[in-house]
Amino acid sequence: MHLHRHRHLLASLAALLLASMVLPDLLPTLTAQRARGVSAVRNTVNNNRAPQATRQRSNLQDGNDGFYLANIDESWYLELTPSYVKAGRSLITDYYGATLALGYMLSQETRLQLETGCFISNQYNGNTTYLRDFTYDRKAPGLTDDDREVAYIGRMRIDAQTQAQAYQVPVLLAYSYNIRLDARERLELRLSAAAGVTIMFDNWKVKNGYGQFWDPDGYLLRAAYSPAGAYTADTDPANPASWGGVVTARESFSGSASFQFLYTIGAGFGLTYHFTPRCYVDAGYRFLWMDTAGNNMDAKAGTLWNGTKAWNYMNTHTYSLTLGWKF
Repeated sequence: MHLHRHRHLLASLAALLLASMVLPDLLPTLTAQRARGVSAVRNTVNNNRAPQATRQRSNLQDGNDGFYLANIDESWYLELTPSYVKAGRSLITDYYGATLALGYMLSQETRLQLETGCFISNQYNGNTTYLRDFTYDRKAPGLTDDDREVAYIGRMRIDAQTQAQAYQVPVLLAYSYNIRLDARERLELRLSAAAGVTIMFDNWKVKNGYGQFWDPDGYLLRAAYSPAGAYTADTDPANPASWGGVVTARESFSGSASFQFLYTIGAGFGLTYHFTPRCYVDAGYRFLWMDTAGNNMDAKAGTLWNGTKAWNYMNTHTYSLTLGWKF
């Protein structure tokens, strides 16, 4: 009985002795393996939980080409945007030009930029009709010069051709939100809003104006007054023999509209493709509403039509292709 107990005791002591010899060599290896496993689990959980905007840029890698927008630290960017502008509610309908924008990335998804540029319209060609008031002298046929009557009021209809060309200079502040469409972050959907002012000016012509006037009583007449020097009659005031039953007028004049500042607001969208983490292209569309432009016309000064009339109440549709660079 005592011998059996001693055998169990000796076996236990031998096992403890063997464990004390082996464990010191195994413990460092097991501890390191366990630490690596815990760290891997934690990294996996953190990567799954962390939002895209807060990922560590320097640690992201792609198994194929390493392309991630979050890998770069640049926050500023420049954009050059050639555009075609289609104007609605306007006689002048087409504009061509480009804008230059300086922007700042508030986050990986949001951007704020200031942009300006210049757009030149197509040349508008049209026709117009207006009434010209003037004074004239008249006399009955066969009477002498001393029997003439002066300072009668006549109204002549003038038919003329019109031309105009307008210019836009937008100064806009734009905000955009970008939605990533693929895992490598090359493709984005851009949603944007913009507000600011658009500076408008133009030049215009009224040419080949033509009209005729007959005295209602059938008297001979000549033109005695021409507003702003624009009126020319086919009679010679110094030669009464040239007086006739009709006065024919031909006139042309031109001018330009001064700078007008139109409040502007609108929104748009685009599809952006990054061919490198810093360089990208964007194809976009934007609608802009513009405040009503002034349209001052002074008939007494001969300004019976101006180019502002050709783009009054204008809304625009802009189709653009952007080249962008982050720095």
